[in-house]
Amino acid sequence: MVLATGSPRLPEGSGALVPAELLEELFDVQSLIASDPASAAVQVAALVAAQEAELIRVFLAWEAGTGELDAVPSLVAQARYLERARSLLPADPEVSSRLHA
Repeated sequence: MVLATGSPRLPEGSGALVPAELLEELFDVQSLIASDPASAAVQVAALVAAQEAELIRVFLAWEAGTGELDAVPSLVAQARYLERARSLLPADPEVSSRLHA
């Protein structure tokens, strides 16, 4: 495990996988940004909230001694994709307020 080695890099060939479903949703969101940015922002916010909740769930289970941290690299990779999607959204104040609600 990377945490045990102290290395900030994952071993070669251990690339964190992002679920295909998330990639498909993000593709749909990118297509939606041009036609309905407010809806795209709502979708991104929902995806971010779900990903953050899962990350918290994983850490709480680990802290309670009932879980493992195996999912963390994938969750971090998902967070990167979601942050990229968030950066593609327009800077409309109404859209931004929905994102950070």
